Amino acid sequence: MWFPDGRDYPGAGRPVVLLKGGPGAGPMDIADANINLNAVLYRKKAAAGTAAGSSGGGLSAGAVAGIAVAAASAQSLLSQLPTYGWQRCLVDYAAIQFVGDGDGQPVVLGEGASATVYQVLLNGVEPHAAKVFRLGSDPRAQLDFLEEASLLRLLRHRSVVGFAGVCVARGHGIILMELMEGGDLRSRNAEVDEWGLRRFGWYQRGKTVALDIATAMHYLHSSSYTHFDIKSRNVLLSRDLTAKLADVGFTRAMRTTHHSVEGPIGTLDYMAPELLLNNSKCTNAVDTYSFGCLLHEICTGKYPSRGCLRDIHVPLEAPAEVAALVAACLQEDPARRPTARQLVQALMDLQ
Repeated sequence: MWFPDGRDYPGAGRPVVLLKGGPGAGPMDIADANINLNAVLYRKKAAAGTAAGSSGGGLSAGAVAGIAVAAASAQSLLSQLPTYGWQRCLVDYAAIQFVGDGDGQPVVLGEGASATVYQVLLNGVEPHAAKVFRLGSDPRAQLDFLEEASLLRLLRHRSVVGFAGVCVARGHGIILMELMEGGDLRSRNAEVDEWGLRRFGWYQRGKTVALDIATAMHYLHSSSYTHFDIKSRNVLLSRDLTAKLADVGFTRAMRTTHHSVEGPIGTLDYMAPELLLNNSKCTNAVDTYSFGCLLHEICTGKYPSRGCLRDIHVPLEAPAEVAALVAACLQEDPARRPTARQLVQALMDLQ
């Protein structure tokens, strides 16, 4: 095992590696983290037009207004957190054990600009993934961490990677998630089986993967959220190759009939044209466009480089109905793209 803080755990048996915070980084008080988590949760639920009550895990409006006062007596607020649901989500830092490889280095599952995902054991026995954010003293990084933790806790669905807990220590924020042992679709999309067929092509596992992700997208949209970054790298696979949607870092609540965005958001090759045109208003149809790119990638095995999408070979790579569904998702006019509900129904009919 690998541990990020230099403590000598019995039986670790591997070199200790330290996680380094940003300049001047210090640990965020765990009670303060809970205050912020509840505040973010309340703000997001209010923005979505829902009441933040005990069922959703948020604070009342009066409690949010009194956060500055409560911060002065964090232990008092901490004792009340079970009412709001965050207490049971907190994980003791000592319970997180980072798994090492043969050289004693941490097993890295993924890495982004603001966070790295490691393989860990919880309480020494339960395998999980841990997304570690480098918080330092940057308020923006801290808010990104708190918002993502809040969203993951809210978005519970069999086709969305599950939330397992949260921890803040040593200038880092840690979100614990279910471990998807099959890796991501981007890394495995070119795999072939013993007969030389693409393992994740449409006629093999691809049609099931597509339905899993369309189902996750429908769940998000019906809950008034838009993912904004659907792509093969964010499709994670379990050991039995069930697919789940991951990374809610760009996910936003739909406040009215559209989102107001400033500049591109998401991944360029999967990005809807209205986002590239710096259109300040968009709908959840941006996810449908990204899904069309993903479905094309499943069928062809080729990364969907912008402007270079070739025709799907029918029926060799997929039925004509699937090629038509891809074309519908990639319509330039967002209003002409199918909804997530329609995608789920179409894919169920094709299973």
